[in-house]
Amino acid sequence: MASVDTINRQKACRHGQMLYNIYDNVIGRSLDLYGEYCESEIELFRQVIQPDSVVLEVGANIGAHTVFLARQVMPSGMVVAFEPQRIVYQTLCANLALNSIRNVFCLQQAVGAKRGSLVVPPLDYTREKACRYADAAREETRHLSPSRERDALAALTELVVSRHD
Repeated sequence: MASVDTINRQKACRHGQMLYNIYDNVIGRSLDLYGEYCESEIELFRQVIQPDSVVLEVGANIGAHTVFLARQVMPSGMVVAFEPQRIVYQTLCANLALNSIRNVFCLQQAVGAKRGSLVVPPLDYTREKACRYADAAREETRHLSPSRERDALAALTELVVSRHD
């Protein structure tokens, strides 16, 4: 069996258990050093987001804010989280599962001014500066991510809010 290099670490952080890339020099590093990421933004969210709200989080990344937002809108609110990067999206979903969050709907999509497709350059998650785009010469490894129109988000919210299981 081939060995797999570990690129992720899990840590108990301020708002719950978080899985993050050990080579991420921004969010991952902040979670590693401080157990939180941009807590001043969380404080702002705490003041303006009320229980039972519907929150659209565009560019959710690994969920450093999503976990807080999901708890802030309880008991019957919800978060719709958009993240176009496949590996980052998978980590977002893992973090929600680690924290038993059930009121977040994750979409592996971008959000833009118009509907279409977006080229998401590949990132090298196995070395330092993982947040920077990998060598453009590897263009054949890029993938397309569907994009939603900002104006269509209201319709999406209505669709999700009106869902009854």
